Amino acid sequence: MLNPKTLSVFLLLWGVFTAFAQDRSATVTQILPQADFNNRTALVIGNGNYSQHPLANPRNDAEKMAEVLRSYNFNVLLKTDLGRRETNRAITEYADTVLKYPGVSLFYYAGHGVQYNNANYILPVDAVVETESDIEAECFRLSAIMNKVSVVKDGLNFTILDACRNNPFGNKLTGLPTGLTDQEPFPANTTVYFATAPNKVASDGENGHSPFTQSLINHINDTTEFVRIVKNVNKSVKQLTNGVQTPWYVGSPDEDFYFGKRVQPHIPDLYILAVGVSDYVGVMSLRYPAQDAANFYNVFKTQEGTLYNKVHPYLLTNEQATRNAVMQSINTIKKNAREGDVILVYYSGHIVSAEDNRSYFLLSDSKIDNVAITGIDQEQIVSLLSDFTCKSLLFIDGSGRSAGLSRDAAQRTISEFTAMGNNVVVITSTSENEYAYEGAQWNGSVFMRSLIDVLSGGADVREQKLIDVKALADFVVRDVRKLTSGQQSPVVYLPKGWKNFTLSKVTDALKKSRETEHIIMPARQK
Repeated sequence: MLNPKTLSVFLLLWGVFTAFAQDRSATVTQILPQADFNNRTALVIGNGNYSQHPLANPRNDAEKMAEVLRSYNFNVLLKTDLGRRETNRAITEYADTVLKYPGVSLFYYAGHGVQYNNANYILPVDAVVETESDIEAECFRLSAIMNKVSVVKDGLNFTILDACRNNPFGNKLTGLPTGLTDQEPFPANTTVYFATAPNKVASDGENGHSPFTQSLINHINDTTEFVRIVKNVNKSVKQLTNGVQTPWYVGSPDEDFYFGKRVQPHIPDLYILAVGVSDYVGVMSLRYPAQDAANFYNVFKTQEGTLYNKVHPYLLTNEQATRNAVMQSINTIKKNAREGDVILVYYSGHIVSAEDNRSYFLLSDSKIDNVAITGIDQEQIVSLLSDFTCKSLLFIDGSGRSAGLSRDAAQRTISEFTAMGNNVVVITSTSENEYAYEGAQWNGSVFMRSLIDVLSGGADVREQKLIDVKALADFVVRDVRKLTSGQQSPVVYLPKGWKNFTLSKVTDALKKSRETEHIIMPARQK
């Protein structure tokens, strides 16, 4: 028998050994192989054979999706009409495979899904749900599935849900919200693609496949990047359902993903449309908008051969800035721009509100008593840009209290951005019901003063002289507020899931242009 002293030493050593073993075990479980995007694993589930409220198409959808994914070298685990036990096994097998061969993981589910307590659940075909509390016990929480593969931090994780169909519980649980929610906390490195918008119902379809899955299958190809596929599917589903169903996209992949071979990166072109109207007929003329548009044009014209292959500039000022000329320029850009290019649109001049509660740019030939026909609706410009396969920025530097987007217009714009999954960013010179200031002390609008400072190196944002969209927006918002003592506050509208990108580079040519007053700009007061 051990004496008390020996027993104490033994217990102490055993504690040290146990702690070491636990620490070593924890370390081992955290070490994963390097992610390789050639490793592609997919779990595809189609549940339709429910005892109540069966669905006709999930099995067809899942089988077709599995076929497509296999053609792109995914290791596919195809499962249909799963009960609870089989679902748990399938999820475990999927997660184990992803952790063993980390790279690209894709979870596709077609079937019934519900939201409960602000979380999403998928339903096995044998789920017995009599009360809301049964949902957690009988169904599978979506985020728990995603968390199992999200530990691969440098991988790409996709979740695609064709699961927002009718209420599977009939009259039993009438208090549940409709459809699914996008407010559930998802892992940071996970992209989730819903068949329809939050709290909406998706169609199961009548021709063997749901409209969402059929569109997705049709648009997956070798050379289109995943985010662009999303945009194409969104448009297709809206057309097939007459606008009733709009797919929804949450998250943003850290890397571009192509189902086929990775294509050679495209060096983008830059398209600039700068519009400035100072001289009006029947409306008070302004001093600086034409000059501000020329400055914007000159700032970005210097970017050819830097981040961009070519720059295609369009400058329309005063009598050249007719409605027809603006629309023709936009159509020309749309015809020539390719996927991956960058489009910048800048407008400076009067913006007025109309009886339809929309705000309109006034062109040189606009009629103040008929702005809805002769002006350009701000939201129309946003809509046109959203159809481009490019990254787009719209700068609104309007004069007067209508220069900022109204709250209603902003909400419509944000909703459209999110539905389209596009990359359009809108930066307005003011908030709603604020004046946009200009003056001799800035030799133009205060908004343009700040833009030129950040782009030309007058304000050194980053030592490497690369200006990204977020850095530009943050600087301009702070600087304009400072220069106007808080009287003017620019606003930045970002679509949900938007990804920041480098916009411009501070070049010697740009500095020289500024110094020789090709850009008409006084030096900043120290």
